[in-house]
Amino acid sequence: GGSDCENVVGYMPVPVGLAGPIVMDGKEYPIPMATTEGALVASTHRGARSLNEAGGVNTIVTDDGMTRGPFVVMPSLQEANAIR
Repeated sequence: GGSDCENVVGYMPVPVGLAGPIVMDGKEYPIPMATTEGALVASTHRGARSLNEAGGVNTIVTDDGMTRGPFVVMPSLQEANAIR
């Protein structure tokens, strides 16, 4: 079993590392990562630390789904939310 996965929790034949935590909306979250890519967890950890030192990240949910679309840089989170 396990080759056709539906709702199975468990079994990872790759190492699991822990990066972070990352502060999102004022709350800390660990970042578990299952990977065999060397230095990926360490790089993610450094990125999370940099974001935390800058005050953490703030999020806005604009839609619940998956999409592909253009990337637009805005001066602030509030202005980005206003153009959607």
